[in-house]
Amino acid sequence: VRRSGRAYRDQTSNHSADRRIAALASRQHGVVSGAQLRAEGLSKHAIQRRLAAGRLHRVRRGVYALGHLALTRRSRALAAVLACGSGALLSHRAAGGLWGFVGGSSALEVTVPGERKPGPDVLVHRSRAIHPDDRAVIEAVPVTSVARTLVDLAEVLSERRLADAVHEAEVLRLFDLRRVEQALARVAGRAGRHALGRVLSAYQDEPPFTRNE
Repeated sequence: VRRSGRAYRDQTSNHSADRRIAALASRQHGVVSGAQLRAEGLSKHAIQRRLAAGRLHRVRRGVYALGHLALTRRSRALAAVLACGSGALLSHRAAGGLWGFVGGSSALEVTVPGERKPGPDVLVHRSRAIHPDDRAVIEAVPVTSVARTLVDLAEVLSERRLADAVHEAEVLRLFDLRRVEQALARVAGRAGRHALGRVLSAYQDEPPFTRNE
């Protein structure tokens, strides 16, 4: 009787963990990290069993899709961020695409505090420190703020495309000049700061009617 009772408790516990994991995955575009699975009570062996049964699918090192591999764009973006560990943020062109003011790029770019290796198809940018104001979340995806994204884009876009990104951010009512200037001041010495300074100067000098047109 004791064995049967223990088996029942173990089975009930597993079902409860699976329900919590399913709820978590539903909030995260179908993907979860190994750290999150362990936090829900799954051991390494339990994760392996679910992989063998097809209930989990490995999409990156330490990141899994629940039930299937029909990943969306946001699923892939979040998986890349989760693979980079705690504190990582979707950034640069990928962040601009997620915010909606940069198009034409399918690259996955992630900014990390320290050394991380998420996979060959992710471009990792390392940052000594990421200020709290440089962090945001869009539909469960940790991402650089609009201001920090524009600062980062100054390193990887031409000045013309950077100006277009600033314009689109304003059209979307996301642009805040003061916050961009603050973000720029926090990363003094970064490549692209002069290009962004020129874009912001031209932006300030341009008549409002011309910008709105």
